[in-house]
Amino acid sequence: MIERSITHKLEKLLERTPAVVLTGPRQVGKTTLAREVALKRNAVYLDLEDPRDLARIEDIQQFCELNEGKLIIFDGVQRAPGIFATLRVIIDGYRQRGLRAGHFLLLGPASIDLLRQSGENLAGVMPKLASMGFYRTKGGAEIDLVVDSNKGGLWAIEIKRGSVPKLSKGFHAACEHLKPSRRFVVHGGRESFPIGKGIEALSLRDMMEAVSEL
Repeated sequence: MIERSITHKLEKLLERTPAVVLTGPRQVGKTTLAREVALKRNAVYLDLEDPRDLARIEDIQQFCELNEGKLIIFDGVQRAPGIFATLRVIIDGYRQRGLRAGHFLLLGPASIDLLRQSGENLAGVMPKLASMGFYRTKGGAEIDLVVDSNKGGLWAIEIKRGSVPKLSKGFHAACEHLKPSRRFVVHGGRESFPIGKGIEALSLRDMMEAVSEL
């Protein structure tokens, strides 16, 4: 259900915005999703982990001019420092000519640095779908699941099998570093309730419903 929801949101966003960024950990299906969308459009796919594809955008403005009118998919944008600032200039040029939607899809890891770069350079032109991933600080404190979306903000989620939700010290320490807007612990019971200090205990069903609505 969540996969279909994200696919639908991605297609709708590409219809009304110039660029979309999709982030998340490796092996969660970002590339598969992007390739499925590409099959429905006139698209160019670049794997920036491949040196040959990375070399194709040494002059990214020229590359975009040659492929104007196509959806350009950049997979592995962390390999191209500065790409967001350059795309902002290109998108501004498109907008001046009335070309407003469906130009770029960017895929990358769920890293704070990458999210910050995209937000700083493409604020107002590139929405972010809900991204999900594991989070660990340099000191080893962990959050089982981090969800980031425009609609819901940054969520930190601890997952417990038992019916008694009890948070680890590592979760609190990681939250101090990440500063999420909401904090949850998912437990094996059926009830959802607050447990203090801005933390909500949710059943798995309620958590899945909340995430699917982002």
